[in-house]
Amino acid sequence: MTKDLWSTIDQHYLDLVVKPDPRFEQIQQACAEAGLPTISISSIHGRLFEILVRAMGIKRILEIGTLGGFSTAWLASGLPVGGKLISLELDPDRATLARQNLNLFEFNAKVEIWVGDAINNMTEMTKTDQPSFDLIFIDGKKSQYPDYLDLAIQLSRPGTLIIADNVVKYGSNFN
Repeated sequence: MTKDLWSTIDQHYLDLVVKPDPRFEQIQQACAEAGLPTISISSIHGRLFEILVRAMGIKRILEIGTLGGFSTAWLASGLPVGGKLISLELDPDRATLARQNLNLFEFNAKVEIWVGDAINNMTEMTKTDQPSFDLIFIDGKKSQYPDYLDLAIQLSRPGTLIIADNVVKYGSNFN
C-alpha cells in the first residue's frame, strides 16, 4: 500500500468518525510551538480510545507518557463522571504544557499528571492500595516497555485493556 493511499484512507476515517473540535487542534499547535516531537497519536486513534473508554465502561486509566496531553485529552474525554486518569510524565516542562493544554477541557478533577520516572511511580503504586486500572496506555520510552508491561500487569485486574503504542513501528530501534 502506498503512502498516498494510507493518507487517503486516514482522511476518509477522519471525516467519518472525528468530530471537529478546535481544542484538540489547539493542543497540537501548542505542542508544535513548544518544539515537541510530532509523535502524538493520531486523531483517529484518539477517537478510537474515546470510544473504547465509553463502550467498555472504563473508569480508571493509567497513561505512561503524557507528552503534551493530546492522548490524555482523548482518553479523558471518554471517562464518566467520577472517572480518573493518571498520566505519568518524566519531563516537568512537558507536564506543565500538558496541564495547560488540558485546561481547554473541563475534566481537571478527572486527570492527574505525575512528574517523575514512570517505573518508579508505577512501582510505588504497586506498594499502595491503589485501585486497579481498567485501561493502561503505554507510550513512554520504548526501551522500557518490558518493565512497563510487568508493572502494568501488577496494576491490572482481569479484563484490563493494555495498549502499547508503536511496538513495531521502528523495529528493533528502541530509543
